[in-house]
Amino acid sequence: MNTTFLNIISSAFAFLTYLQYFRQVLDRKSVPNPATWGVWLIVGFLNSWTYTILTKNTYQAIFLWIITLWVLLIFLYSVFQKRFSKISKIEVSFFVIIVLITAYYLLSKNEVLTHLSLQVVYTLSYIPTIIGLLYRSNVEKVDAWILAFITYSISFVALIFSGEDSVIKYVHIVVNGLIGNGIIVILSLKNKIRNG
Repeated sequence: MNTTFLNIISSAFAFLTYLQYFRQVLDRKSVPNPATWGVWLIVGFLNSWTYTILTKNTYQAIFLWIITLWVLLIFLYSVFQKRFSKISKIEVSFFVIIVLITAYYLLSKNEVLTHLSLQVVYTLSYIPTIIGLLYRSNVEKVDAWILAFITYSISFVALIFSGEDSVIKYVHIVVNGLIGNGIIVILSLKNKIRNG
């Protein structure tokens, strides 16, 4: 199977996903959490960089860079238009973790350990949004999250068909893409059903 085609489709879906989320923010149907999106911005750049270095997979790297650039756009818009939800003290701790991982990378140049550490931070970054959805202090329309889940599913299938056996290449897609987005989809749908 031609995995290049799947990677291009995945990148197109990534573009549409973040376009949809940006529309949701513009329409005030989604309110981004500053800790989650701040982590995604910083870690996104580091993750895209380390992934590009480690895998040398141009099409998969383009997928990550498209996502990172959209996160930057949504983050900047939310900052300047004051569209973020409120931030708690625990969310500030995520930034400390990122600074430590960044410092470790700059000092050690160990891309593998840095890349895996970034996946831990990505996983933790969903917690503020999950808490906001559980306690209904945050608003998330489900459409973009479903698109994100589909996007990462296509990327996952592309990796499987490529014959990749390196766990490194699967970690981000499974942890961030499928598990993280999957939880947000479930909670958003649950809140949508609950609210009628």
